[in-house]
Amino acid sequence: MLLPYKEGIVRLTSPYGMRGSEYHYGVDLVGTDKEIITVYGGKVVRSQVDPSWGNYIAVESGDGFTRYYCHLSERLVQAGDSVIAGQTIGTEGSTGDSTGSHLHYEIRKGTVKFNSADDLKIPNVCEYHMADNTTHYIESIGEMCGYSPETVNMMKEFYHPYRYDFWRKLFSAVKK
Repeated sequence: MLLPYKEGIVRLTSPYGMRGSEYHYGVDLVGTDKEIITVYGGKVVRSQVDPSWGNYIAVESGDGFTRYYCHLSERLVQAGDSVIAGQTIGTEGSTGDSTGSHLHYEIRKGTVKFNSADDLKIPNVCEYHMADNTTHYIESIGEMCGYSPETVNMMKEFYHPYRYDFWRKLFSAVKK
């Protein structure tokens, strides 16, 4: 899992895909730690203000993908800067067209937009959906990912949707 937060608890508040009658081309995340870091290294191609995205930073990685970090309260890098994965680039905020403090994270290659949840290696489901039936949700994820029944049972033991360490352990330490 690759989260654009330095540490703390992170939750997905709006997934990639249809949101009401509009398509949401990124994921919205809220963290207890507001420090935003780059997920991948690369070159900052934009660090500016947009009426919709507010303060945002676009980082182009060597593979041709550009990752957008939007609604920042503060931008700490400028266009032309080189950044490494894990480097602090800004602070979560509520600038532009925003209803509250969060990070809108989006990935594109040219004009083609990609599922940002896949890029971060997180489930594209927000905690509000997960809370409905936690056991069924974990079993579904386990089946989808091909995890063993033992692994799924272990996941159920330490699950909490708001805990950064749950998702980190799930996607980096869990064996199939």
